[in-house]
Amino acid sequence: MVGRLVLWTILSLLSINSLAEAEAAAKLAKNSSCKDRCGGVHIPYPFGMGAGHCYVDNWFEIVCKKDSSTLGIPKPFLKRFNQEVLAISIPESTVRVSHRITASCSTTPVNEYNMEFENSPFAFSESNNTFVVMGCNNSASMWSLDGRIIFGGCKSPCGRGRFIHGNRSNGTSNCCETEIPYHLNAFITTIEPKVSHNIVNGECNYAFLVDKYWFQKYFTVPTPNISVPVVLKWGIHPTSYSSKLHGPTSKQYQCHRNDPTLLGDHNFTISTYTCACAHGYKGNPYLPQGCQDTVD
Repeated sequence: MVGRLVLWTILSLLSINSLAEAEAAAKLAKNSSCKDRCGGVHIPYPFGMGAGHCYVDNWFEIVCKKDSSTLGIPKPFLKRFNQEVLAISIPESTVRVSHRITASCSTTPVNEYNMEFENSPFAFSESNNTFVVMGCNNSASMWSLDGRIIFGGCKSPCGRGRFIHGNRSNGTSNCCETEIPYHLNAFITTIEPKVSHNIVNGECNYAFLVDKYWFQKYFTVPTPNISVPVVLKWGIHPTSYSSKLHGPTSKQYQCHRNDPTLLGDHNFTISTYTCACAHGYKGNPYLPQGCQDTVD
């Protein structure tokens, strides 16, 4: 009897502590000291800026930096990766960031490791991004970090016109594109130029992931060292989900677990949780009472 009482007391204390942490996180997330905007970008919880529990955990911490190239207008960055944030969507569980392209301006093959999101709760969105290859007879591909598995690639043609935005890589330019696998968060970009035509003409070969909708509408001419938008999927780490959020489901919202995709010996990402407001509600499901009834 005493043993059961002790066990009940311990479980009660753990439950109270978890609830207290969730309530503290919610209060601080709504606190005026937690800024929710940097430059022109809205920063909703579970992302956040400031001390304390303004963000759900360190993966989601945002820092606001001023940039001389934008006349002093501040820009938000994911602190853990030093990655510029362009937009955050709670309903879609995505964050749009600026990502460097890979360029080769010689006939030497290039292997560039993209490892910044490895073992993180972020992954490149397979539905929003495309892998683009540009240049004369440029063969480029994506590989696993150990070089054993190819995730995709293509070879761009030669002798066609420059890429014109809005046309996609549909055979009218020295460009090709391919889809990316589900839950990809780390890979090697390989460029294998087949001829020296580009070098003679002062051109380079390129390969990069890019937000395919932005690519179709806004992309013009690539140059080395530029960055383009990519869309990342995100979720809450299980540890943070169980200790800092308010529960798995309710009338106002639902949460579900996203398990990693396995290909061979490779886990593409870690398990995470994402939440959404229930039908008839809208708002932020990561905050208590964050989903509000849309019926007047």
